[in-house]
Amino acid sequence: MKHLARSLVFSVACLAPNVYAASAYTVQDLGTLGGTDSFATALNDHGTVVGTAYDASNQFQAFVYENGVMNKVTNDDNGQAWGINNAGQIVGDGSGIRNGNSRNAFIYDNGVVTSVNLPPLLGSLKDINESGISVGYSITNPGGRGFVHDNGTSTELQQLPTGFGYSLNSPVAINDHGVVIGRAGNAGFIYANGQMQCTEDTIGEGGRLKDINNAGDIVGRNQNSGDAFLLRGDELFTFSVEEKSTSFEAINNAGTAVGYYYGDYSSLPGESTAVLLDSDGTLIELQSLIVGGDEFDFIARASDINEKGQIVGYGFIDGERHAYLLNPVPVPAAAWFFGSAVLSLVGIFRSKNPRNKKTFKH
Repeated sequence: MKHLARSLVFSVACLAPNVYAASAYTVQDLGTLGGTDSFATALNDHGTVVGTAYDASNQFQAFVYENGVMNKVTNDDNGQAWGINNAGQIVGDGSGIRNGNSRNAFIYDNGVVTSVNLPPLLGSLKDINESGISVGYSITNPGGRGFVHDNGTSTELQQLPTGFGYSLNSPVAINDHGVVIGRAGNAGFIYANGQMQCTEDTIGEGGRLKDINNAGDIVGRNQNSGDAFLLRGDELFTFSVEEKSTSFEAINNAGTAVGYYYGDYSSLPGESTAVLLDSDGTLIELQSLIVGGDEFDFIARASDINEKGQIVGYGFIDGERHAYLLNPVPVPAAAWFFGSAVLSLVGIFRSKNPRNKKTFKH
C-alpha cells in the first residue's frame, strides 16, 4: 500500500469517530455509450452511478449506470448528470448552447424528465438530497444566481453581504439537513437556516467548497494555495502533495473523503491521480488499493463516495477515459485495527490544529 505521508505520528486521535474498515478495492469499468470517454460524477448507496459519456456520434450524454447497464438519462445531447439520491432522483443539465451561457436544468424521477427553469436563463442542478431538495444555479455573466429547488418551486438564495464584495453565488452541494455550500466570487459560502456565511475567514480567499456531509464536514480545495482542505466545525485541516495541486471532491458521513492531485504521469501532462483521505487521517493513492483487476492503466480522479465506501470517478484504459466503480473489499475489524496501528508507523498524518498545513511527499 502506497502512502503519501512519510512523517511518524503516534497520536491515537482520529479525524472522525468512525473508522472505515476497508483496505482494498476491486475496480469495475462502466464503459461508454458507444464513444471513447465516460466520466462518473456521483452515486447513491445502492451503487447506482451517474455521469457523462460520449456516444458514437461524439455527443456527450447524461448517463445512469445500474444493474450492469449504462443508459442515457435524457434524449438531449450535451447532457451531464451531477447528482443522485437513494430514491433514484437524478439532477443535471443538457441540451443547452454552452457558448450562449444557456443550459437546461433537469430532474429525473421514476422515468420522467422534468425541465427546471432557473431565471433569468436556464441553468444547472448540481446536487439533490434524500428529501428530494436540489440546488443549482442559473448562468449569468459573470458568475451565477443560486437556487434551491423543492417540490417544483425554485427559490433564489440570498447574496452575501455587499461588504464581502461577492454579489453572485453558485451552489454545488446540499446535505440532508438542508445546508447548502458553494462558491461566491473568489470565496466559498455556507447557507443554513436562512443565513448566508462567507468562508473567507476560515478557509481563506480562493476557497472552492465541493461537498458537505450530514455532520457538516466540508471538503474542497483552495484555488490560491493549491491545497485540499477538510473543514470540521471551526478546525481547518489542509493537505498537500509536494509540487502538486490537491483537491477533495466528496466526503461521506463516516468522514472518508476522495479526490485527486494534479500531475504525476509525464506521458499525460496535466492529468491527475485519485486519492482517498481515510477517516484516520491517512492520504492514500487509490491506485495502490486496487486488487484483482488490471483493466485500468491508472485511476485518475475520484468524484464521489457513498456510505458503503463505493467510489466513482474516471481512469485511463489504453488512452481513453472511462468511468469506474470501486467496490471495497472489507477486512475483519480486528485485522483492520492491527493494520491501522502498523500503518501509523509508516506515515499516518493527523492534525489537531486549525490552519496547520502538512505536506505529503513521495
